[in-house]
Amino acid sequence: MAENKIELKTIGELLGMKFFIPSYQRGYRWTYQQVWDLLNDVNEFNPIKDGKFYCLQPLVIHKRNNEDETLADIKQANSLDEVKSIISGKWNVIDGQQRLTTIYLVLRIVNDNEPIFSLQYERESFINNIDNISESFFSERMDDKEEETDIVSLINSNWENCKNCKIIDIDNPDMYHLFLAKSIIYWWWQKMDDEKKESFKYKFLNQVKFLWYDIGDDVDEHKLFENLNTGKIALTNTELIKALFIRSVEGEIITKELKQSAIADEFDQMERTLRKDDMWYFLAGNKNKPSSCLDLLFNLILDSDEQANKYKDKDYRSFFYFKDLLIQNKYKDIWVEVRDTFHILEGWYEESIFFNLIGYLRAIGEPLTKILTLYKSNNKLEFVKELKKSCWNTIGDNYLDCRFDKDKYKVRKVLLLFNVAILLEKPEEKARFSFKSYHQNNWDVEHISPQNPNLNNEELKSILTEQQNENEQSLVEQFPVLKDLVDALNGSNEEKISTEKDKFFAIKDDDVMALSNLTLLSDHDNRGIGNNFFFAKRHQLKEYYQNGSYIPVGTLNVFSKFYSSNPKQPLFWDKEDAEDYLKKIEDTMTNFKKH
Repeated sequence: MAENKIELKTIGELLGMKFFIPSYQRGYRWTYQQVWDLLNDVNEFNPIKDGKFYCLQPLVIHKRNNEDETLADIKQANSLDEVKSIISGKWNVIDGQQRLTTIYLVLRIVNDNEPIFSLQYERESFINNIDNISESFFSERMDDKEEETDIVSLINSNWENCKNCKIIDIDNPDMYHLFLAKSIIYWWWQKMDDEKKESFKYKFLNQVKFLWYDIGDDVDEHKLFENLNTGKIALTNTELIKALFIRSVEGEIITKELKQSAIADEFDQMERTLRKDDMWYFLAGNKNKPSSCLDLLFNLILDSDEQANKYKDKDYRSFFYFKDLLIQNKYKDIWVEVRDTFHILEGWYEESIFFNLIGYLRAIGEPLTKILTLYKSNNKLEFVKELKKSCWNTIGDNYLDCRFDKDKYKVRKVLLLFNVAILLEKPEEKARFSFKSYHQNNWDVEHISPQNPNLNNEELKSILTEQQNENEQSLVEQFPVLKDLVDALNGSNEEKISTEKDKFFAIKDDDVMALSNLTLLSDHDNRGIGNNFFFAKRHQLKEYYQNGSYIPVGTLNVFSKFYSSNPKQPLFWDKEDAEDYLKKIEDTMTNFKKH
Protein backbone atom coordinates (compact mmCIF):
# COMPACT_ATOMS: atom_id res chain seq x y z
CA MET A 1 0.00 0.00 0.00
CA ALA A 2 1.43 3.35 -1.03
CA GLU A 3 1.27 5.93 1.77
CA ASN A 4 0.01 9.43 1.38
CA LYS A 5 2.76 11.76 0.26
CA ILE A 6 2.71 15.44 1.18
CA GLU A 7 5.29 17.79 -0.25
CA LEU A 8 5.73 21.13 -1.96
CA LYS A 9 6.03 21.54 -5.71
CA THR A 10 6.77 24.76 -7.56
CA ILE A 11 4.74 25.64 -10.65
CA GLY A 12 7.94 25.03 -12.59
CA GLU A 13 8.03 21.42 -11.38
CA LEU A 14 4.59 20.83 -12.89
CA LEU A 15 5.79 21.68 -16.39
CA GLY A 16 5.59 18.67 -18.68
CA MET A 17 3.23 16.79 -16.38
CA LYS A 18 -0.15 15.44 -17.48
CA PHE A 19 -3.26 16.01 -15.37
CA PHE A 20 -6.54 14.19 -15.84
CA ILE A 21 -9.77 15.82 -14.61
CA PRO A 22 -12.35 13.10 -13.76
CA SER A 23 -15.98 13.59 -14.72
CA TYR A 24 -17.13 14.06 -11.13
CA GLN A 25 -15.33 17.44 -11.02
CA ARG A 26 -17.51 20.49 -11.56
CA GLY A 27 -16.82 22.94 -14.36
CA TYR A 28 -14.51 25.94 -14.16
CA ARG A 29 -16.06 28.79 -12.13
CA TRP A 30 -13.32 31.14 -10.98
CA THR A 31 -14.52 34.74 -10.77
CA TYR A 32 -12.87 37.95 -11.89
CA GLN A 33 -11.85 38.72 -8.29
CA GLN A 34 -10.24 35.33 -7.70
CA VAL A 35 -8.11 35.58 -10.86
CA TRP A 36 -7.23 39.20 -10.13
CA ASP A 37 -6.22 38.41 -6.53
CA LEU A 38 -3.97 35.53 -7.58
CA LEU A 39 -2.09 37.66 -10.12
CA ASN A 40 -1.60 40.56 -7.74
CA ASP A 41 -0.72 38.40 -4.74
CA VAL A 42 2.06 36.69 -6.69
CA ASN A 43 3.25 39.96 -8.21
CA GLU A 44 3.43 41.64 -4.78
CA PHE A 45 5.04 38.64 -3.11
CA ASN A 46 8.40 39.58 -1.57
CA PRO A 47 10.54 36.65 -0.36
CA ILE A 48 12.53 38.97 1.92
CA LYS A 49 9.55 39.91 4.07
CA ASP A 50 6.92 37.31 3.11
CA GLY A 51 8.96 34.09 3.41
CA LYS A 52 10.72 31.90 0.90
CA PHE A 53 7.69 31.05 -1.21
CA TYR A 54 4.03 31.81 -1.90
CA CYS A 55 1.94 28.78 -0.94
CA LEU A 56 -1.18 27.74 -2.82
CA GLN A 57 -3.82 25.54 -1.23
CA PRO A 58 -3.52 21.77 -1.71
CA LEU A 59 -3.56 20.00 -5.03
CA VAL A 60 -4.96 16.59 -4.16
CA ILE A 61 -3.91 14.04 -6.75
CA HIS A 62 -3.76 10.30 -7.42
CA LYS A 63 -1.33 8.54 -9.77
CA ARG A 64 -2.97 6.84 -12.77
CA ASN A 65 -1.41 3.38 -13.25
CA ASN A 66 -2.60 2.23 -16.65
CA GLU A 67 0.33 0.42 -18.27
CA ASP A 68 -1.42 -0.08 -21.62
CA GLU A 69 -2.24 3.59 -21.81
CA THR A 70 1.36 4.52 -20.93
CA LEU A 71 2.85 2.22 -23.56
CA ALA A 72 0.49 3.59 -26.22
CA ASP A 73 1.51 7.14 -25.36
CA ILE A 74 5.23 6.26 -25.48
CA LYS A 75 4.84 4.78 -28.97
CA GLN A 76 3.38 8.06 -30.16
CA ALA A 77 6.05 10.21 -28.50
CA ASN A 78 8.10 12.49 -30.76
CA SER A 79 11.02 13.23 -28.44
CA LEU A 80 12.95 12.01 -25.43
CA ASP A 81 11.50 14.81 -23.30
CA GLU A 82 8.03 13.64 -24.23
CA VAL A 83 8.91 10.07 -23.21
CA LYS A 84 10.18 11.35 -19.86
CA SER A 85 6.92 13.23 -19.39
CA ILE A 86 4.88 10.11 -20.17
CA ILE A 87 6.90 7.98 -17.75
CA SER A 88 6.29 10.53 -15.00
CA GLY A 89 2.66 9.51 -15.36
CA LYS A 90 -0.75 11.05 -15.46
CA TRP A 91 -2.32 12.37 -12.31
CA ASN A 92 -5.99 12.33 -11.48
CA VAL A 93 -6.91 15.67 -9.95
CA ILE A 94 -9.25 15.06 -7.02
CA ASP A 95 -9.25 18.58 -5.59
CA GLY A 96 -7.69 21.84 -6.75
CA GLN A 97 -8.59 21.70 -10.43
CA GLN A 98 -9.98 25.27 -10.34
CA ARG A 99 -6.59 26.61 -9.20
CA LEU A 100 -4.73 24.29 -11.56
CA THR A 101 -6.82 25.45 -14.53
CA THR A 102 -6.13 29.10 -13.66
CA ILE A 103 -2.41 28.35 -13.41
CA TYR A 104 -2.64 26.73 -16.86
CA LEU A 105 -4.30 29.84 -18.33
CA VAL A 106 -1.62 32.08 -16.80
CA LEU A 107 1.18 29.91 -18.15
CA ARG A 108 -0.31 29.95 -21.67
CA ILE A 109 0.21 33.72 -21.70
CA VAL A 110 3.21 34.20 -19.40
CA ASN A 111 5.37 31.30 -20.54
CA ASP A 112 5.22 32.27 -24.22
CA ASN A 113 5.48 29.16 -26.43
CA GLU A 114 7.47 27.09 -23.96
CA PRO A 115 6.11 23.72 -22.78
CA ILE A 116 3.73 23.79 -19.86
CA PHE A 117 1.61 20.97 -18.41
CA SER A 118 -1.42 19.39 -20.07
CA LEU A 119 -5.00 19.13 -18.90
CA GLN A 120 -7.16 16.26 -20.09
CA TYR A 121 -10.83 15.96 -19.19
CA GLU A 122 -12.95 12.84 -18.85
CA ARG A 123 -16.04 14.78 -19.86
CA GLU A 124 -16.26 17.36 -22.63
CA SER A 125 -13.27 19.69 -22.58
CA PHE A 126 -13.50 23.41 -23.26
CA ILE A 127 -9.90 24.35 -22.46
CA ASN A 128 -8.86 23.54 -26.05
CA ASN A 129 -11.60 25.80 -27.39
CA ILE A 130 -10.18 28.68 -25.37
CA ASP A 131 -6.61 27.83 -26.46
CA ASN A 132 -7.63 28.00 -30.11
CA ILE A 133 -9.13 31.48 -29.92
CA SER A 134 -6.79 34.13 -31.26
CA GLU A 135 -5.34 36.49 -28.67
CA SER A 136 -6.72 39.40 -30.68
CA PHE A 137 -10.19 38.57 -29.42
CA PHE A 138 -9.01 38.73 -25.83
CA SER A 139 -7.29 42.07 -26.39
CA GLU A 140 -9.99 43.73 -28.50
CA ARG A 141 -10.55 47.30 -27.28
CA MET A 142 -8.81 46.46 -23.99
CA ASP A 143 -5.43 48.10 -24.49
CA ASP A 144 -6.77 51.57 -23.78
CA LYS A 145 -8.49 50.56 -20.55
CA GLU A 146 -6.58 51.70 -17.50
CA GLU A 147 -9.19 51.07 -14.81
CA GLU A 148 -9.88 47.51 -13.76
CA THR A 149 -13.48 48.47 -12.99
CA ASP A 150 -14.12 48.87 -16.74
CA ILE A 151 -12.70 45.51 -17.69
CA VAL A 152 -15.49 43.06 -16.80
CA SER A 153 -18.11 44.94 -18.79
CA LEU A 154 -15.73 45.11 -21.77
CA ILE A 155 -14.93 41.41 -21.49
CA ASN A 156 -18.65 40.66 -21.52
CA SER A 157 -18.97 42.78 -24.64
CA ASN A 158 -16.08 40.90 -26.28
CA TRP A 159 -17.71 37.62 -25.30
CA GLU A 160 -20.90 38.61 -27.09
CA ASN A 161 -18.93 39.73 -30.15
CA CYS A 162 -17.10 36.41 -30.28
CA LYS A 163 -20.39 34.55 -30.15
CA ASN A 164 -21.97 36.75 -32.83
CA CYS A 165 -18.95 36.27 -35.09
CA LYS A 166 -19.10 32.51 -34.52
CA ILE A 167 -15.61 32.61 -33.02
CA ILE A 168 -17.21 30.94 -30.02
CA ASP A 169 -19.87 28.41 -30.90
CA ILE A 170 -20.32 27.02 -27.38
CA ASP A 171 -22.27 29.15 -24.93
CA ASN A 172 -22.13 27.71 -21.43
CA PRO A 173 -20.80 28.71 -17.98
CA ASP A 174 -17.52 26.80 -18.45
CA MET A 175 -16.65 28.62 -21.64
CA TYR A 176 -17.67 32.00 -20.27
CA HIS A 177 -15.56 31.70 -17.11
CA LEU A 178 -12.56 30.43 -19.07
CA PHE A 179 -12.93 33.36 -21.49
CA LEU A 180 -13.31 35.79 -18.57
CA ALA A 181 -10.21 34.45 -16.78
CA LYS A 182 -7.99 34.45 -19.87
CA SER A 183 -9.11 37.96 -20.82
CA ILE A 184 -8.23 39.28 -17.36
CA ILE A 185 -4.86 37.56 -17.42
CA TYR A 186 -4.08 38.90 -20.90
CA TRP A 187 -5.07 42.47 -20.02
CA TRP A 188 -3.16 42.34 -16.70
CA TRP A 189 -0.04 40.96 -18.44
CA GLN A 190 -0.05 43.57 -21.19
CA LYS A 191 0.06 46.37 -18.60
CA MET A 192 3.44 45.17 -17.32
CA ASP A 193 6.75 46.38 -18.69
CA ASP A 194 9.41 43.85 -19.69
CA GLU A 195 11.32 44.02 -16.42
CA LYS A 196 8.19 43.41 -14.35
CA LYS A 197 7.17 40.58 -16.66
CA GLU A 198 10.47 38.81 -16.09
CA SER A 199 10.19 39.28 -12.33
CA PHE A 200 6.64 37.94 -12.26
CA LYS A 201 7.51 34.97 -14.47
CA TYR A 202 10.43 34.00 -12.24
CA LYS A 203 8.33 34.21 -9.08
CA PHE A 204 5.43 32.38 -10.69
CA LEU A 205 7.57 29.44 -11.84
CA ASN A 206 9.98 29.21 -8.90
CA GLN A 207 8.45 30.79 -5.81
CA VAL A 208 4.79 29.79 -6.10
CA LYS A 209 4.27 26.32 -4.67
CA PHE A 210 1.37 23.93 -4.52
CA LEU A 211 0.90 21.79 -1.43
CA TRP A 212 1.12 18.50 -3.36
CA TYR A 213 -1.01 15.85 -1.65
CA ASP A 214 -0.68 12.38 -3.20
CA ILE A 215 -3.38 10.23 -1.61
CA GLY A 216 -1.75 6.90 -2.50
CA ASP A 217 -3.35 3.82 -4.04
CA ASP A 218 -6.01 2.34 -1.78
CA VAL A 219 -8.43 5.24 -1.86
CA ASP A 220 -11.94 5.60 -3.26
CA GLU A 221 -11.47 8.78 -5.31
CA HIS A 222 -15.17 9.45 -5.74
CA LYS A 223 -15.80 9.15 -2.01
CA LEU A 224 -12.81 11.34 -1.18
CA PHE A 225 -13.95 14.00 -3.65
CA GLU A 226 -17.45 13.94 -2.17
CA ASN A 227 -16.08 14.31 1.34
CA LEU A 228 -13.75 17.13 0.36
CA ASN A 229 -16.55 19.09 -1.25
CA THR A 230 -19.20 18.53 1.43
CA GLY A 231 -16.90 19.63 4.24
CA LYS A 232 -16.59 16.12 5.74
CA ILE A 233 -12.87 16.28 5.07
CA ALA A 234 -11.07 19.60 5.27
CA LEU A 235 -7.54 19.89 3.99
CA THR A 236 -6.55 22.23 6.74
CA ASN A 237 -3.33 22.35 8.70
CA THR A 238 -4.86 19.75 10.98
CA GLU A 239 -5.48 17.16 8.26
CA LEU A 240 -2.00 17.65 6.89
CA ILE A 241 -0.37 17.53 10.33
CA LYS A 242 -2.37 14.39 11.10
CA ALA A 243 -0.96 12.78 7.97
CA LEU A 244 2.56 13.82 9.01
CA PHE A 245 2.27 12.17 12.42
CA ILE A 246 0.71 9.00 11.03
CA ARG A 247 3.44 8.70 8.40
CA SER A 248 6.15 9.23 11.04
CA VAL A 249 5.19 6.18 13.11
CA GLU A 250 7.87 3.50 13.01
CA GLY A 251 7.99 -0.15 13.99
CA GLU A 252 6.84 -3.57 12.84
CA ILE A 253 3.76 -3.58 10.63
CA ILE A 254 1.23 -4.68 13.28
CA THR A 255 2.60 -2.38 15.98
CA LYS A 256 2.89 0.45 13.49
CA GLU A 257 -0.70 0.15 12.31
CA LEU A 258 -1.99 0.02 15.90
CA LYS A 259 -0.06 3.18 16.75
CA GLN A 260 -1.30 4.91 13.60
CA SER A 261 -4.88 3.98 14.46
CA ALA A 262 -4.42 5.28 18.01
CA ILE A 263 -3.08 8.62 16.75
CA ALA A 264 -5.97 8.98 14.31
CA ASP A 265 -8.43 8.28 17.15
CA GLU A 266 -6.74 10.84 19.40
CA PHE A 267 -6.91 13.46 16.67
CA ASP A 268 -10.63 12.81 16.25
CA GLN A 269 -11.27 12.91 20.01
CA MET A 270 -9.38 16.21 20.41
CA GLU A 271 -11.28 17.71 17.47
CA ARG A 272 -14.65 16.67 18.94
CA THR A 273 -13.73 18.21 22.29
CA LEU A 274 -12.62 21.53 20.81
CA ARG A 275 -15.72 21.66 18.59
CA LYS A 276 -18.05 21.83 21.59
CA ASP A 277 -19.52 25.32 21.62
CA ASP A 278 -18.69 26.03 25.27
CA MET A 279 -15.13 24.82 24.81
CA TRP A 280 -14.50 26.64 21.53
CA TYR A 281 -15.81 30.08 22.50
CA PHE A 282 -14.08 29.91 25.87
CA LEU A 283 -10.72 29.40 24.14
CA ALA A 284 -11.15 31.20 20.82
CA GLY A 285 -13.03 34.34 21.86
CA ASN A 286 -15.15 35.81 19.09
CA LYS A 287 -13.65 33.70 16.29
CA ASN A 288 -16.12 31.52 14.42
CA LYS A 289 -15.45 27.80 14.37
CA PRO A 290 -13.31 26.83 11.35
CA SER A 291 -13.58 23.51 9.54
CA SER A 292 -10.96 22.14 11.93
CA CYS A 293 -10.84 23.47 15.49
CA LEU A 294 -7.56 21.67 16.14
CA ASP A 295 -5.83 24.41 14.15
CA LEU A 296 -6.12 26.46 17.34
CA LEU A 297 -4.05 23.90 19.25
CA PHE A 298 -1.34 23.61 16.60
CA ASN A 299 -1.09 27.38 16.12
CA LEU A 300 -0.80 27.79 19.89
CA ILE A 301 2.14 25.37 20.03
CA LEU A 302 3.81 27.10 17.08
CA ASP A 303 3.28 30.62 18.42
CA SER A 304 4.68 29.57 21.81
CA ASP A 305 7.95 28.50 20.18
CA GLU A 306 10.87 30.91 20.01
CA GLN A 307 11.28 29.92 16.34
CA ALA A 308 7.75 31.06 15.42
CA ASN A 309 9.02 34.00 13.36
CA LYS A 310 10.58 31.60 10.88
CA TYR A 311 7.10 30.55 9.74
CA LYS A 312 5.61 33.71 8.34
CA ASP A 313 3.59 32.20 5.52
CA LYS A 314 -0.05 33.01 5.89
CA ASP A 315 -1.32 29.55 4.96
CA TYR A 316 -0.17 26.22 6.42
CA ARG A 317 2.41 27.79 8.69
CA SER A 318 1.87 25.24 11.49
CA PHE A 319 2.07 22.38 8.98
CA PHE A 320 5.55 23.44 7.92
CA TYR A 321 6.56 23.94 11.55
CA PHE A 322 5.59 20.39 12.51
CA LYS A 323 7.02 19.03 9.27
CA ASP A 324 10.42 20.51 10.17
CA LEU A 325 10.26 19.07 13.68
CA LEU A 326 9.45 15.62 12.38
CA ILE A 327 12.25 15.81 9.84
CA GLN A 328 14.54 16.40 12.85
CA ASN A 329 13.28 13.08 14.31
CA LYS A 330 11.47 14.80 17.16
CA TYR A 331 8.33 12.70 16.72
CA LYS A 332 8.05 11.47 20.32
CA ASP A 333 8.80 14.84 21.91
CA ILE A 334 6.43 16.83 19.73
CA TRP A 335 3.59 14.32 20.05
CA VAL A 336 3.94 14.47 23.83
CA GLU A 337 3.78 18.28 23.64
CA VAL A 338 0.65 18.14 21.47
CA ARG A 339 -1.10 15.86 23.93
CA ASP A 340 0.08 17.77 27.00
CA THR A 341 -0.99 21.13 25.57
CA PHE A 342 -4.41 19.75 24.70
CA HIS A 343 -4.84 18.39 28.23
CA ILE A 344 -3.88 21.79 29.64
CA LEU A 345 -6.65 23.42 27.61
CA GLU A 346 -9.06 20.69 28.66
CA GLY A 347 -8.11 21.21 32.31
CA TRP A 348 -8.77 24.95 32.06
CA TYR A 349 -12.20 24.21 30.63
CA GLU A 350 -13.10 21.74 33.38
CA GLU A 351 -12.21 24.05 36.30
CA SER A 352 -14.72 26.88 36.67
CA ILE A 353 -12.33 29.52 38.02
CA PHE A 354 -9.96 29.01 35.07
CA PHE A 355 -12.90 28.87 32.69
CA ASN A 356 -14.31 32.23 33.83
CA LEU A 357 -11.03 34.12 34.08
CA ILE A 358 -9.48 32.82 30.87
CA GLY A 359 -12.81 33.14 29.06
CA TYR A 360 -12.90 36.83 30.00
CA LEU A 361 -9.32 37.43 28.90
CA ARG A 362 -9.92 35.73 25.56
CA ALA A 363 -13.16 37.67 25.09
CA ILE A 364 -11.30 40.96 25.30
CA GLY A 365 -8.47 39.74 23.05
CA GLU A 366 -5.71 38.56 25.39
CA PRO A 367 -3.37 36.20 23.45
CA LEU A 368 -3.71 32.53 24.34
CA THR A 369 0.07 32.19 24.15
CA LYS A 370 0.47 34.70 26.98
CA ILE A 371 -1.98 32.76 29.14
CA LEU A 372 -0.18 29.49 28.43
CA THR A 373 3.13 31.10 29.40
CA LEU A 374 1.62 32.24 32.73
CA TYR A 375 0.37 28.72 33.36
CA LYS A 376 3.74 27.11 32.71
CA SER A 377 5.54 29.68 34.90
CA ASN A 378 3.39 29.39 38.04
CA ASN A 379 1.77 26.91 40.39
CA LYS A 380 -2.02 26.79 40.52
CA LEU A 381 -2.51 29.47 43.18
CA GLU A 382 -0.04 31.83 41.57
CA PHE A 383 -1.61 31.18 38.16
CA VAL A 384 -5.02 32.28 39.48
CA LYS A 385 -3.44 35.42 40.95
CA GLU A 386 -1.73 36.21 37.65
CA LEU A 387 -4.97 35.68 35.74
CA LYS A 388 -6.84 38.05 38.08
CA LYS A 389 -4.05 40.58 37.78
CA SER A 390 -4.27 40.39 33.97
CA CYS A 391 -8.05 40.80 34.17
CA TRP A 392 -7.74 43.81 36.46
CA ASN A 393 -5.18 45.47 34.22
CA THR A 394 -7.75 45.51 31.40
CA ILE A 395 -9.94 47.98 33.33
CA GLY A 396 -7.57 49.85 35.69
CA ASP A 397 -8.18 51.52 39.04
CA ASN A 398 -10.38 54.32 37.67
CA TYR A 399 -12.99 51.95 36.22
CA LEU A 400 -15.84 53.47 38.28
CA ASP A 401 -15.48 56.71 36.37
CA CYS A 402 -15.99 55.18 32.94
CA ARG A 403 -19.03 56.39 31.02
CA PHE A 404 -21.01 55.14 28.05
CA ASP A 405 -20.63 58.42 26.16
CA LYS A 406 -16.85 58.52 26.71
CA ASP A 407 -15.65 54.93 26.32
CA LYS A 408 -18.22 52.30 25.36
CA TYR A 409 -15.56 49.63 24.97
CA LYS A 410 -14.21 50.08 28.49
CA VAL A 411 -17.72 50.13 29.95
CA ARG A 412 -18.41 46.82 28.29
CA LYS A 413 -15.18 45.33 29.67
CA VAL A 414 -16.03 46.52 33.19
CA LEU A 415 -19.54 45.07 33.02
CA LEU A 416 -18.30 41.78 31.59
CA LEU A 417 -15.62 41.44 34.27
CA PHE A 418 -18.16 42.39 36.96
CA ASN A 419 -20.45 39.56 35.81
CA VAL A 420 -17.53 37.14 35.86
CA ALA A 421 -16.40 38.36 39.29
CA ILE A 422 -19.90 37.82 40.72
CA LEU A 423 -19.67 34.13 39.80
CA LEU A 424 -16.33 33.83 41.61
CA GLU A 425 -17.80 35.14 44.88
CA LYS A 426 -19.20 31.67 45.58
CA PRO A 427 -16.62 29.25 44.17
CA GLU A 428 -18.41 26.26 45.69
CA GLU A 429 -21.26 26.78 43.20
CA LYS A 430 -18.88 26.45 40.24
CA ALA A 431 -21.06 28.80 38.18
CA ARG A 432 -19.83 29.57 34.67
CA PHE A 433 -20.37 32.56 32.42
CA SER A 434 -21.77 31.63 29.00
CA PHE A 435 -19.03 32.72 26.61
CA LYS A 436 -20.83 30.64 24.00
CA SER A 437 -23.80 33.02 24.18
CA TYR A 438 -21.54 36.05 24.50
CA HIS A 439 -19.72 35.27 21.25
CA GLN A 440 -22.57 33.77 19.25
CA ASN A 441 -24.60 36.95 19.73
CA ASN A 442 -23.83 40.64 19.59
CA TRP A 443 -23.93 42.33 22.98
CA ASP A 444 -24.87 45.85 24.01
CA VAL A 445 -24.53 48.08 27.02
CA GLU A 446 -28.09 48.66 28.22
CA HIS A 447 -29.30 51.80 30.01
CA ILE A 448 -31.22 50.59 33.04
CA SER A 449 -33.28 53.75 33.24
CA PRO A 450 -33.96 54.92 29.67
CA GLN A 451 -32.14 57.77 27.98
CA ASN A 452 -35.35 59.19 26.54
CA PRO A 453 -38.44 57.53 28.09
CA ASN A 454 -41.03 56.93 25.42
CA LEU A 455 -44.04 57.73 27.64
CA ASN A 456 -45.34 61.29 27.94
CA ASN A 457 -46.55 62.80 31.21
CA GLU A 458 -50.21 61.85 30.67
CA GLU A 459 -49.34 58.24 29.87
CA LEU A 460 -47.10 58.04 32.93
CA LYS A 461 -49.83 59.49 35.18
CA SER A 462 -52.30 56.96 33.78
CA ILE A 463 -49.96 54.05 34.59
CA LEU A 464 -49.48 55.30 38.15
CA THR A 465 -53.09 56.13 39.03
CA GLU A 466 -55.33 53.63 37.23
CA GLN A 467 -56.33 50.41 38.92
CA GLN A 468 -54.67 47.32 37.51
CA ASN A 469 -57.92 45.36 37.92
CA GLU A 470 -61.07 45.46 40.05
CA ASN A 471 -59.47 43.86 43.09
CA GLU A 472 -56.19 45.78 43.16
CA GLN A 473 -55.12 49.24 44.19
CA SER A 474 -53.47 51.61 41.79
CA LEU A 475 -49.68 51.81 41.82
CA VAL A 476 -49.65 55.08 43.72
CA GLU A 477 -51.95 53.54 46.33
CA GLN A 478 -49.64 50.56 46.66
CA PHE A 479 -46.50 52.72 46.78
CA PRO A 480 -47.15 56.07 48.51
CA VAL A 481 -43.62 57.18 47.67
CA LEU A 482 -44.98 57.92 44.17
CA LYS A 483 -47.63 60.41 45.46
CA ASP A 484 -45.45 63.50 45.04
CA LEU A 485 -44.72 62.50 41.45
CA VAL A 486 -48.45 62.04 40.71
CA ASP A 487 -49.26 65.43 42.32
CA ALA A 488 -46.62 67.06 40.10
CA LEU A 489 -48.01 65.36 37.01
CA ASN A 490 -51.49 66.68 37.91
CA GLY A 491 -50.10 70.19 37.81
CA SER A 492 -48.49 72.19 35.06
CA ASN A 493 -45.21 73.15 36.72
CA GLU A 494 -42.66 71.50 34.42
CA GLU A 495 -39.80 72.27 36.78
CA LYS A 496 -41.54 70.46 39.64
CA ILE A 497 -42.42 67.53 37.35
CA SER A 498 -38.78 67.30 36.29
CA THR A 499 -37.61 67.43 39.93
CA GLU A 500 -39.93 64.58 40.95
CA LYS A 501 -39.01 62.49 37.93
CA ASP A 502 -35.34 62.88 38.80
CA LYS A 503 -35.97 60.90 41.95
CA PHE A 504 -36.84 57.84 39.87
CA PHE A 505 -35.30 58.29 36.42
CA ALA A 506 -31.69 58.94 35.48
CA ILE A 507 -32.85 61.33 32.80
CA LYS A 508 -29.99 63.82 33.00
CA ASP A 509 -26.97 63.13 30.79
CA ASP A 510 -24.57 62.93 33.72
CA ASP A 511 -26.67 60.19 35.29
CA VAL A 512 -27.90 58.23 32.30
CA MET A 513 -24.40 57.64 30.91
CA ALA A 514 -22.76 56.70 34.23
CA LEU A 515 -21.79 53.15 35.19
CA SER A 516 -24.53 53.13 37.84
CA ASN A 517 -27.14 53.15 35.06
CA LEU A 518 -25.57 50.55 32.79
CA THR A 519 -25.75 46.80 32.47
CA LEU A 520 -24.98 44.08 29.92
CA LEU A 521 -27.50 42.56 27.48
CA SER A 522 -27.49 40.79 24.13
CA ASP A 523 -28.50 43.12 21.32
CA HIS A 524 -31.58 40.97 20.64
CA ASP A 525 -32.84 41.44 24.19
CA ASN A 526 -31.76 45.08 24.19
CA ARG A 527 -33.78 45.84 21.06
CA GLY A 528 -36.71 43.91 22.45
CA ILE A 529 -37.03 45.96 25.63
CA GLY A 530 -36.57 49.19 23.69
CA ASN A 531 -36.51 52.56 25.40
CA ASN A 532 -39.10 51.62 28.01
CA PHE A 533 -39.26 52.40 31.69
CA PHE A 534 -37.63 50.09 34.21
CA PHE A 535 -40.78 48.12 35.06
CA ALA A 536 -41.57 47.43 31.39
CA LYS A 537 -38.00 46.31 30.72
CA ARG A 538 -38.09 43.97 33.71
CA HIS A 539 -41.33 42.36 32.53
CA GLN A 540 -39.94 41.78 29.02
CA LEU A 541 -36.62 40.42 30.30
CA LYS A 542 -38.48 37.96 32.52
CA GLU A 543 -40.26 36.66 29.41
CA TYR A 544 -36.99 36.40 27.45
CA TYR A 545 -35.35 34.55 30.35
CA GLN A 546 -38.20 32.07 30.56
CA ASN A 547 -37.89 31.49 26.81
CA GLY A 548 -34.21 30.58 27.07
CA SER A 549 -32.28 33.83 26.60
CA TYR A 550 -28.96 33.99 28.42
CA ILE A 551 -29.10 37.01 30.73
CA PRO A 552 -25.97 37.57 32.87
CA VAL A 553 -26.48 37.27 36.60
CA GLY A 554 -25.54 40.91 37.20
CA THR A 555 -28.26 42.08 34.81
CA LEU A 556 -30.86 39.76 36.35
CA ASN A 557 -29.97 41.07 39.80
CA VAL A 558 -30.21 44.68 38.66
CA PHE A 559 -33.74 44.31 37.29
CA SER A 560 -34.84 42.41 40.40
CA LYS A 561 -33.29 45.19 42.56
CA PHE A 562 -31.24 42.55 44.35
CA TYR A 563 -28.46 45.05 44.97
CA SER A 564 -30.77 47.75 46.36
CA SER A 565 -30.39 47.90 50.16
CA ASN A 566 -33.81 49.45 50.85
CA PRO A 567 -35.96 49.51 47.71
CA LYS A 568 -38.99 51.76 48.15
CA GLN A 569 -40.82 50.65 45.00
CA PRO A 570 -40.26 48.07 42.22
CA LEU A 571 -41.35 50.23 39.29
CA PHE A 572 -38.53 52.64 38.56
CA TRP A 573 -34.77 52.81 38.83
CA ASP A 574 -34.17 55.61 41.29
CA LYS A 575 -31.02 57.32 42.49
CA GLU A 576 -30.72 55.16 45.60
CA ASP A 577 -30.93 52.03 43.47
CA ALA A 578 -28.19 53.39 41.21
CA GLU A 579 -25.96 54.27 44.17
CA ASP A 580 -26.40 50.82 45.72
CA TYR A 581 -25.66 49.15 42.39
CA LEU A 582 -22.46 51.16 41.95
CA LYS A 583 -21.41 50.21 45.47
CA LYS A 584 -22.00 46.54 44.67
CA ILE A 585 -19.80 46.83 41.58
CA GLU A 586 -17.07 48.48 43.66
CA ASP A 587 -17.28 45.91 46.47
CA THR A 588 -17.26 42.98 44.06
CA MET A 589 -14.33 44.30 42.07
CA THR A 590 -12.36 45.22 45.22
CA ASN A 591 -12.87 41.70 46.55
CA PHE A 592 -11.88 40.28 43.17
CA LYS A 593 -8.63 42.26 43.20
CA LYS A 594 -7.72 41.29 46.78
CA HIS A 595 -8.24 37.55 46.59
